[in-house]
Amino acid sequence: EYMGILRNMGEIGILRFLVIFIFLHVCLALKTTIWRHYRPSQQTQNNLLFTIDRALQIGFLANSRLIEHLTNRQLLEYYGQIQIGSLNQPIDVIFDTNSDISWVMSDNCINCDMMQKYFTNSSATFHNLSNPFSLEYNQGYIKGHTCTDNMKIASANLQAVTFVCVWESIKAEEKTYSGVFGLNLGSFYSLSSPGIMHYMKAQGIIANAIMGVYLSKIMNDSTSHIDIGELDESFTFNKTLHWVSVINPTSWLVKLNDLTIGNVSVPLGSISALIDTGSPYLCIPTIDFISIAQIFQDKYSCSFLDSSTYYCLTTTRSYSLFPTIYLYIGGSKFEIMPQDYIQFMDIQIMGRQYAVFKFIILGNIEHWILGDSFLSNYYTVFDSENERVGFVGLNSNIMDASEDRRNAVYNNIIYVGLFSVILI
Repeated sequence: EYMGILRNMGEIGILRFLVIFIFLHVCLALKTTIWRHYRPSQQTQNNLLFTIDRALQIGFLANSRLIEHLTNRQLLEYYGQIQIGSLNQPIDVIFDTNSDISWVMSDNCINCDMMQKYFTNSSATFHNLSNPFSLEYNQGYIKGHTCTDNMKIASANLQAVTFVCVWESIKAEEKTYSGVFGLNLGSFYSLSSPGIMHYMKAQGIIANAIMGVYLSKIMNDSTSHIDIGELDESFTFNKTLHWVSVINPTSWLVKLNDLTIGNVSVPLGSISALIDTGSPYLCIPTIDFISIAQIFQDKYSCSFLDSSTYYCLTTTRSYSLFPTIYLYIGGSKFEIMPQDYIQFMDIQIMGRQYAVFKFIILGNIEHWILGDSFLSNYYTVFDSENERVGFVGLNSNIMDASEDRRNAVYNNIIYVGLFSVILI
């Protein structure tokens, strides 16, 4: 019986082989016939080969997600490594969505003794454009000149990228990184205009001008990274992406609709917020923080220590004493939990806990800056092609802002109904 079964299986296998063999020969004969009678011109063949090569490049190579791993230094800096020049010199940089330029410390930089340096003379692909450049920051400045060289980011090679070779930097010794890689929506340089993501797509390096940013909230954790060209499905699969359109085609600036502390609405002087991976904190214009401080001052024992430091005195070291702050951006409502804006200090004043606000108060800005302390609660997507920013909630919730409006209408109906019953 077993021998009969094996014999039948062998016959089926031979039959299957013969069918496949005949099918392949028929296909080959048809191909030869079609090619003989309808053979395209040499130019058409070349175009076809170029199209196939381009499709392979974009469809298979570019579709693979490029991952730039970031080092998390005490939740204050998230930096990664790029390589520059013909010798692939490693440089640690901040990937900054609020910068439309890239810059690195050059080998002749002043005040850069403790930093990694880019040795221009060691690169055969370096070109000095000699255009002077300077940029001021809140705590210092850089000066240098423009240059071009090849770069490698997340294993992808970028040809002839324009950036600034810095030859003077103030307070550079306090940083652990040696440059900035600009990821703004627009570009300071015509080379990669309107932005570096479009430049990478045009070169066939990525299929989509999009990137996702994950910043870990765990101290010195190694999982922080940037996804380039495609998103990390572990964050987006079966999740809701809350999209917000930018209001400026050259920056990641979005409309800020409203702010509430608990259920108390706060009047805002600013109507926009910048999504900024280059800032560690949440920065607020002075005019808006005064309104926020007034609410805390009325309900809690809080006051200004100086023009930039606001603190509260509490009986216990508990975040539950403080309310959740809600930012309304686009059609969504974002949570800012007390642990994201309060830091308890290891000191006491007359037996009471000393709690400092982690907001940075800036008088010279017209918009909010939503930095790493805010973004670490989300997987943040920067979509250059559609000029929008997307958020997936991780450590904080994102709610549909329309729910508040529906609840308000519902509550008003209830109140009117109850009042009518009382009158009756």
